[in-house]
Amino acid sequence: MLRITVITSTSLLALLAIATAGLWGRSFWTGDQVGGILTRHLTNECVSWTLSVDTGRGGVRLYYSRVAYPDTAVSRPYWGLNPPGLRTFHIAYVNPQNPATQPNSRQIWSFFGFARQYETWKNFQDATVHAYVVPLPLVTLLLAIPSMLVWLGPYRRARRLRNNLCVKCGYDLRATPDRCPECGEVL
Repeated sequence: MLRITVITSTSLLALLAIATAGLWGRSFWTGDQVGGILTRHLTNECVSWTLSVDTGRGGVRLYYSRVAYPDTAVSRPYWGLNPPGLRTFHIAYVNPQNPATQPNSRQIWSFFGFARQYETWKNFQDATVHAYVVPLPLVTLLLAIPSMLVWLGPYRRARRLRNNLCVKCGYDLRATPDRCPECGEVL
């Protein structure tokens, strides 16, 4: 049962790695933004929370914002634009930018394609945006490594058996073919 679970999970990780590699290649021609907006009308304000994922130029940006529209005559039109409930969205755009270099974001730190960004919007009383940027090649690599390790195990075992080596530790078994003197594995 454990073996089936390991093989299934590593196969899913491999499929995700392939999809991420495709998204990485696609991100240089077309950017995507996928996410959701949850809006609640409270007693004296309208609050919207946004969670989205943006891709572009080899990076992915995880984006979270909270915007509060106070109950004033100026902000009432925004209440009509944001009905209560959950909405999802997908935006595709050409000529994408690198998510680590967003023009309106203040960089808290940036290093080798990673970034932490923060924004405040002056039009609203309470509006904050937090964003984290991760390079897509790293995501692809992290998803592919467990699959590679699990899938290469049987090949390593067959090679060790063929070369008369211990299956467990790789010790040369020409002198003692029945038991490994290094780790004690019985063959």
